[in-house]
Amino acid sequence: MKKENHVLVLGAGFSKAVASAPLTNEMFKIFAELYEVEKIYSIRKFTYDNLMSLVEILDSNLSDKYGKEHSIRIYNEFTVKNNFEDLLTFIDLNLQKVNPNDKENSLELIGAFPIGGIGENLLEESKWAIKTYLYLSLCELDININLEPYLRNFFKNHTNSNLTIITFNYDFLLEQYLYSLGYWFPDDGYFQKIKHGDKVLNNHVSKVKIIKLHGSINWDSYNQFDDSLKLEWRNLNDLSIPLFKEYNKEFNGRNAKFKKYEGKIDYILVTPTAIKKFETSLILKLWKKAVRIIKNANKITVVGYSLPIQDTATTVLFSSVDANNLNKVEIINPDISKDEEDRYNIIFNAKAKYIRETFQDYLRKSPT
Repeated sequence: MKKENHVLVLGAGFSKAVASAPLTNEMFKIFAELYEVEKIYSIRKFTYDNLMSLVEILDSNLSDKYGKEHSIRIYNEFTVKNNFEDLLTFIDLNLQKVNPNDKENSLELIGAFPIGGIGENLLEESKWAIKTYLYLSLCELDININLEPYLRNFFKNHTNSNLTIITFNYDFLLEQYLYSLGYWFPDDGYFQKIKHGDKVLNNHVSKVKIIKLHGSINWDSYNQFDDSLKLEWRNLNDLSIPLFKEYNKEFNGRNAKFKKYEGKIDYILVTPTAIKKFETSLILKLWKKAVRIIKNANKITVVGYSLPIQDTATTVLFSSVDANNLNKVEIINPDISKDEEDRYNIIFNAKAKYIRETFQDYLRKSPT
């Protein structure tokens, strides 16, 4: 009998549910707490201070210019800290357009409004801060011990199908957990060639494969046009910890005698913005792969992803589904809105079933 093609789509709500990972609206609070530890490292203090300077300039300028009656969503409540995704949009768009006539190298947000005093260096350092502190926020997540038996049972039940997980999360919690169960391996689990030193890994076959459409905090491509994938094999906050126990020889140039890497942290990251900025051929290849996977899906389960109206790329991705193949759609979200329901109904031809409960409750009710 042919196996069912099952696609599990995971948003930030998944990692929040199983490991208390921070959501985007909590990021600045977490960053501030981390800063109190990281400020002893001059580079990390410098980048964070630049990020806070950018936030202060934006808050001050835009509050003065538009007032609370203005309807631009990006400055809702006139605090940039409440709009993490929109701050990333601002940074990405501005870094693509430098005003050559401005001697101070100030930038202008494409299609919106000029902000004086914001230079390219400030934006670059702010993005470094976000990537570094985002890594530190996500690199040591652990599965909730009380939920783990239910989660293990959930994946056990779904490995009988051709299960592909499409995730928008940056953390490596999911693959570490599936690796511990023996369902996933770096060799083929990302749908990419993985180089370990000079060799391509091909020793294991994964039962479950993962497509990370926004990149990952343990990814680094060799160059912009190379679709092979280079992984960081150690936790940069504690180099004594391998991410995957059998793969512990490659340090990607890190000095193993130091317990902690103290500099800026870089990795492949597609920011959760209104306009996706694909910087590597690897990410483009993964989005194409995701389209093919969605098109052939017989069942789609969505956990912790709200399908925001501004995320047009994901809407187009979901719209590639073939209604003749698709038999079942489950949207697990206790707080789904009517507008979100309407968007899902249009995309999936009203085949979606809405499960209005937390993912924790859903797991506990899953068959054993």
